[in-house]
Amino acid sequence: MKNNETKENTKGMWKRTLKIYGSMRLPFHLYIIEFVLGIVSTKVALLYMPYLSKMQTGNIIGNDTVGKYVLFVMLNVAITFVSAIPTLYADNIVIKRLQNKLLHKIIRMPVKKYEQEGASELISHVTSDTEYVNQLITSVIGFITGIVTAFMTMSEMSKLNSTLSWIIFPVTGYVILSTWLEGKLSFLSQRRLRKSYSGTMSFFAEHTGSLLNIKQLNAQDIELKLGKKAVDIMYKGDLYAAALGIFSTFVSGSITSIIAIIIFTLGAANVRSGAITIEELNTFYNLMLVAYGAVSILPSIYTDFMRANGTMFYVGQMVDGKDEVYKRERGMDCPDSDITFENISFAYDERNILDKVSFTIPMGKITAVVGENGSGKTTLFKLIERFYEPNEGMISFGDTDVSRINIDEWRKSIGYVLQNAQLFDGTIRENIAYGVEREVSDEEIMAAAAQAGAYEFINSMPEGLDFIVGDDGSRLSAGQRQRIAIARSIMVDPSYLLLDEATSNMDIYAKEEVTRALLRLMEGRTTVMITHDMNMVRKADHIIVLKDGSVEAQGSPEEVKKNSVTYNRLMNGGAA
Repeated sequence: MKNNETKENTKGMWKRTLKIYGSMRLPFHLYIIEFVLGIVSTKVALLYMPYLSKMQTGNIIGNDTVGKYVLFVMLNVAITFVSAIPTLYADNIVIKRLQNKLLHKIIRMPVKKYEQEGASELISHVTSDTEYVNQLITSVIGFITGIVTAFMTMSEMSKLNSTLSWIIFPVTGYVILSTWLEGKLSFLSQRRLRKSYSGTMSFFAEHTGSLLNIKQLNAQDIELKLGKKAVDIMYKGDLYAAALGIFSTFVSGSITSIIAIIIFTLGAANVRSGAITIEELNTFYNLMLVAYGAVSILPSIYTDFMRANGTMFYVGQMVDGKDEVYKRERGMDCPDSDITFENISFAYDERNILDKVSFTIPMGKITAVVGENGSGKTTLFKLIERFYEPNEGMISFGDTDVSRINIDEWRKSIGYVLQNAQLFDGTIRENIAYGVEREVSDEEIMAAAAQAGAYEFINSMPEGLDFIVGDDGSRLSAGQRQRIAIARSIMVDPSYLLLDEATSNMDIYAKEEVTRALLRLMEGRTTVMITHDMNMVRKADHIIVLKDGSVEAQGSPEEVKKNSVTYNRLMNGGAA
């Protein structure tokens, strides 16, 4: 089973990776300059080899050997320096373009995929994995440059002594064999490392952020056991990579010694016979080292290539993923209507949440959705928001199937106030105006804040609308965060309103303030609210009671009271 899963995961690996590059505008002119300068650098290096041999054999009297050697070396250094400039620009351009593409994919990603991946994993793709996009390209350029260098060097060696030049062929064969094996292992190793590292990072990101809860629940021992398992997975991945590194060191370390033994053993006979001088033999040896240097980096280049491809495998999956289709058959250019669920069934994977649910959310009314925890209330909201599509049945807006309506326009018509109001680490002004697709004045923002009951506390701050709320609104109280979120919904001016436990987890004063603000927001709007606050439920015109994924009762408060045991238990203070 595991082997089948691996084959399925690696299927289309190259096609997916090439698709990443095909979707971006690559700076080919910079890569061509990098390649040409690499070849020029090689040619200059070959030019100073005879002078190096003269110096090694002591033949520096009566000529300008040292000066010419230094000149060529400095020229080579200068070319190497210049070649780094297009590489630098190309690398950063490609990373930027890929990061922008991944940002687009995340923003357009279906909610189901987002919840499967998790925020930490997606952050890792954008910030860490994109660094490998250049490694693939650099590896290809390095691979071609290495082969060209090897042929250029072999040509120079043949001019010196064609008899000895055959040595490069068995060396090349050995290196190619080790290259293929090392590259194959590296791909599997990097993919395993990537998965183990991201899993460990996700574990620590989630669990260290909950340190206070861990201490409050006295769960330190449990966390230590879980943490050790996470670290052990990364440890095993590191061991695998280390074993591969030992293999690479063995290959590169053994061949240089073999080259020296073969050349000087066979070359000694040629020197004695007068076929070649000791200086030429030394030049031949130096050229062989250059050729071997070009060929020997092929395993590491190929290894880097496969390692990068192993990491880009996950980026490729992300790029290859489907976006939400925002534009459908029609827009929201129709009168406000009832929202109707007709025989809706929905399941997360194999876990059934809603089973043939039917009800109507009447236009212009306040509808309360109540039920015990796990009854499907939050899932119902996700279906209204069209974060998920039902497995069976149809959701209608008037006489229109909502799946035919443009998603962007549908969501713009809905305002959300959630249990934990999500604010961005910016100013109060930016948070209230977020989502408004036009220029707004401070007067408009403060008017919305006044309706939301946030005017006074904003004015009490020295910075006013320029007050930085902190990460997720950490510098504000729960009640203040909620009123900022309500002001945001007022600015958007939606026709429909979804409230998910909007008054929970607050002190009495804050709850009263938020409730008053919500009631002002709800005026004239079709409102659907999930709440365990029975005072809010009493303000509803229409009530839907869910139990175990089914509708137990629906209708006016009087009708539901007659027909629902769950509703009566909740109204009498029963656990929800």
